[in-house]
Amino acid sequence: MIRIFDEAGNEQRVYFSDHSGDQEPVSQTIVTVTPDEKPPELDLNKLSLTATPSNPDAPNGETFVDIGYW
Repeated sequence: MIRIFDEAGNEQRVYFSDHSGDQEPVSQTIVTVTPDEKPPELDLNKLSLTATPSNPDAPNGETFVDIGYW
Protein backbone atom coordinates (compact mmCIF):
# COMPACT_ATOMS: atom_id res chain seq x y z
CA MET A 1 0.00 0.00 0.00
CA ILE A 2 1.16 3.51 -0.72
CA ARG A 3 -0.41 6.57 0.94
CA ILE A 4 -0.02 9.91 -0.82
CA PHE A 5 -1.15 13.23 0.64
CA ASP A 6 -0.43 16.93 0.24
CA GLU A 7 -0.61 20.13 2.28
CA ALA A 8 -4.20 20.80 1.13
CA GLY A 9 -5.34 17.58 2.80
CA ASN A 10 -5.89 15.54 -0.38
CA GLU A 11 -5.13 11.88 0.20
CA GLN A 12 -4.96 8.72 -1.91
CA ARG A 13 -4.18 5.13 -0.93
CA VAL A 14 -3.16 2.49 -3.45
CA TYR A 15 -3.06 -1.18 -2.47
CA PHE A 16 -0.68 -3.43 -4.38
CA SER A 17 -2.18 -6.70 -3.15
CA ASP A 18 -5.06 -8.08 -1.12
CA HIS A 19 -2.65 -9.38 1.54
CA SER A 20 -1.91 -7.11 4.47
CA GLY A 21 1.58 -7.23 5.89
CA ASP A 22 3.34 -8.15 2.64
CA GLN A 23 6.09 -5.66 3.33
CA GLU A 24 7.15 -3.41 6.19
CA PRO A 25 5.98 0.21 5.82
CA VAL A 26 8.37 2.63 4.11
CA SER A 27 8.05 6.40 4.48
CA GLN A 28 9.51 9.10 2.23
CA THR A 29 8.95 12.82 2.73
CA ILE A 30 9.39 15.06 -0.30
CA VAL A 31 9.96 18.76 0.33
CA THR A 32 9.52 21.25 -2.50
CA VAL A 33 9.82 25.02 -2.80
CA THR A 34 6.41 25.11 -4.54
CA PRO A 35 4.14 22.87 -2.45
CA ASP A 36 0.61 22.09 -3.58
CA GLU A 37 -1.39 23.78 -0.83
CA LYS A 38 -4.73 24.35 -2.57
CA PRO A 39 -7.24 21.60 -3.35
CA PRO A 40 -8.23 21.17 -7.00
CA GLU A 41 -11.15 23.21 -8.33
CA LEU A 42 -13.30 22.43 -11.35
CA ASP A 43 -14.10 25.45 -13.54
CA LEU A 44 -17.70 24.80 -14.58
CA ASN A 45 -17.35 27.41 -17.33
CA LYS A 46 -14.59 25.39 -19.01
CA LEU A 47 -16.30 22.04 -19.59
CA SER A 48 -16.79 20.47 -23.00
CA LEU A 49 -18.54 17.32 -24.14
CA THR A 50 -18.65 15.62 -27.51
CA ALA A 51 -20.55 12.44 -28.33
CA THR A 52 -20.23 10.43 -31.53
CA PRO A 53 -22.08 7.20 -32.39
CA SER A 54 -19.65 4.29 -32.67
CA ASN A 55 -21.65 3.01 -35.65
CA PRO A 56 -23.13 6.07 -37.41
CA ASP A 57 -24.62 4.01 -40.27
CA ALA A 58 -26.71 1.91 -37.88
CA PRO A 59 -26.80 3.64 -34.45
CA ASN A 60 -27.33 1.17 -31.61
CA GLY A 61 -26.80 3.45 -28.60
CA GLU A 62 -23.08 2.75 -28.27
CA THR A 63 -21.36 6.12 -28.23
CA PHE A 64 -17.84 7.52 -27.95
CA VAL A 65 -17.83 10.33 -25.39
CA ASP A 66 -15.03 12.86 -24.84
CA ILE A 67 -15.16 15.07 -21.75
CA GLY A 68 -12.85 18.08 -21.51
CA TYR A 69 -12.33 19.99 -18.28
CA TRP A 70 -10.06 22.57 -16.74
